[in-house]
Amino acid sequence: MEKYDEEKRIECTLLCGHRSCFECLNKLPNKNCPTCRKAFTNEQIIKLFKLILKQFSLEIALFQPEIVENKIEKK
Repeated sequence: MEKYDEEKRIECTLLCGHRSCFECLNKLPNKNCPTCRKAFTNEQIIKLFKLILKQFSLEIALFQPEIVENKIEKK
């Protein structure tokens, strides 16, 4: 398995409590946790939205200067 990279991957947890990225879990030929080998289904993969929201907030922050400039130009 590849090392987790927050920018490229969405971190997920399984019902057993172990974490991995969504892409890595979907690529597993046998749906067993890579840490404890407990079986899981795709429906049991839980995306950790805290990290998704953090990334979304950063993307918005990147566009704020343009939004501010547009408001100034309209006045």
